[in-house]
Amino acid sequence: MGPSITDEETAIALDPNNARAQGLTGLAKMFVSRSEDGVADIEAALRLSPRDPHVPWWQFDMRALQADLAHYEQAITLCSKAAEGLPHVFLPLVFLAAASALAGHDKEAKDAAAQLQKVYPGFTVQTWAGIHWSDDPGFNARYQRFVEGLRKAGLPEGEKKTD
Repeated sequence: MGPSITDEETAIALDPNNARAQGLTGLAKMFVSRSEDGVADIEAALRLSPRDPHVPWWQFDMRALQADLAHYEQAITLCSKAAEGLPHVFLPLVFLAAASALAGHDKEAKDAAAQLQKVYPGFTVQTWAGIHWSDDPGFNARYQRFVEGLRKAGLPEGEKKTD
C-alpha cells in the first residue's frame, strides 16, 4: 500500500508547494469519495511543477477522477489523448470505452472496446469488475456504474470470479 491520504495532507499542510504530495493524494481521494478534492490536488500539482517527471501520471489520474465524477466528456478527451500517447497501455482504453458508452457515444465506445481487446486480449467486463479498489460504499456504487459502461461498450462479459 502506498502513502496514506493523511500523510500526504500533512505534507501539504507543512509545504503547500509540495507538488508530489499534491499529486500522490489526488487519485487516492477518489477511493474515499473525495474526487472533487482530488481534481483540485492534481490541478495544484500540475500548476506547481509543470515540468515534473510525474506530470504524465498526474494527467493520467485526472481522467479517472473526471470519470468518477461522471464528467464523461472531460474524461473522454483526457482518455483519448492518453490512448494516442500510450497506444500499448490498456487503462486509457478501459476508461475511454466506459466513459464513451456512459456519455451515449456508442460508436466511439465500441471502437475503444475493440482497441482494448487488441491491446489486452481476453480483457472482459469481469476482469475489471473483479478488481477490489476500495471499501468505500460511495466509490463502489460509482464503480458499478463504470462496469455497466463497459458492458454497454460491448466488452465481452467473461466469467465472474469466485473466491
